[in-house]
Formats: sequence, C-alpha cells, structure tokens
Amino acid sequence: MTDNNQQSENEQKLTHLLNTIPHGIEEIDTNGVITYSNPAHHHMLGYEIGELVGKKIWDFAISDREKQALQQYLALIKQEQPSPTPFLASNITKDGRIIEVEVVWDYQYDSTGKLIGFISVLSDFTNRKETEDKVRDSEKRLIEAQTIAKLGHYVYDINSDKWVSSDVLKQIFGIDEFYHYTAAGWLELVHPDSREIMTDYFTDYVLGNHNEFDKTYK
Repeated sequence: MTDNNQQSENEQKLTHLLNTIPHGIEEIDTNGVITYSNPAHHHMLGYEIGELVGKKIWDFAISDREKQALQQYLALIKQEQPSPTPFLASNITKDGRIIEVEVVWDYQYDSTGKLIGFISVLSDFTNRKETEDKVRDSEKRLIEAQTIAKLGHYVYDINSDKWVSSDVLKQIFGIDEFYHYTAAGWLELVHPDSREIMTDYFTDYVLGNHNEFDKTYK
C-alpha cells in the first residue's frame, strides 16, 4: 500500500468516526468562526448539514450579555492561552429551543507553533441538568418537610462505629459537626431513663444477634 493510499484510508476512517460519533465536534478559527462542524453538532442545534460552517460561536448565545461574555472569553484565551477548562453554555437552536451544552476544548496550532484556532467536543447537557435540578429540588423539599415535621434521620456504620446525621436531627439534638458521632455519643443523647435498656438492646439484640434496629425510645 502506497503512502497516498494509506493517507486516503486514514482520512476515510477519520471522516467516518466524526460523522458517527454522538457528540458534537467543532473547529473554529481565532476569530470565533466555525470552520468545521460534524453531523451531531448540526443535529444538536437543529441545522442542516453544512449550515453551521461560517457562523460565529456567539451566534447561538441566548442573550447579548452572553454573546459579549463569550467574545471576551475568546479574546482572553487567545492572548493568555491558559490551560483548557471545560465549561457549560446555554445555546439557542434554530427552532428557538434553549439547550445546555458542555464544551470541552483545546488549542490548535500550525506546524510552526502558531495558534490557528480551537477544537471542541460538545455534549447536550440539557436532560442531565434537568435531572440534577429535579434531584436538588426534591432534596430541598424533603429537608423542608423534615424541618416542619421535626423528623430527622441518621445512618450508623457498625464497622467504623460512626453515624451520619441529617441536619434536621442535629437541630433536634442540639449538636453540631464537632459532636462525637459514635455509639457512645448516641447513648449520651438517649434519656437517662432509657439508657440502660437501649444499651442492652443495642449490644445484645442488634450487635449480638445481628437483628435490625427497630425500637422506640426516649
């Protein structure tokens, strides 16, 4: 196989990879103009193949403020060339939807070491972000409900003799993060009238016989 044939075959493999990878691949010059965009990137933003080439990366910003921020960021990294750091951006698609995009980027240099542009891998982060927001909202509502109902919870690890307390339970017991979260510390929080009974129950019934802890106490 000649060098030309080998190069042609490698280019075909690369083209196939870029056309089938599920993440967006984008190349821009130092002025922010898109010089290459793979099919996944076009699909992500709702454009036909080829429509993105020639556009500027801030053409998809959701506001003038974000457009200006992106222009300033490009100017900064061109001048100072810091280590590439992934970031999240809000983009507006061709049909007007707003999506969250994770951008992982790097520099592109020519054979002389001159900066000629940037290459980025872009992932649609919208669904993941929505899921994370829902989880955070659910956790917030749970904490609010526990606070109102004065319900707390803790998890005890027998092997390490350590327990982890919810914030609500800390408030109920009047303890902070510096409290000694051990079995001995837990027993100190038990009412004196129940302390001996709970010591025997925990030592014999739970630890000794490997039963689940299920008892009401003061």
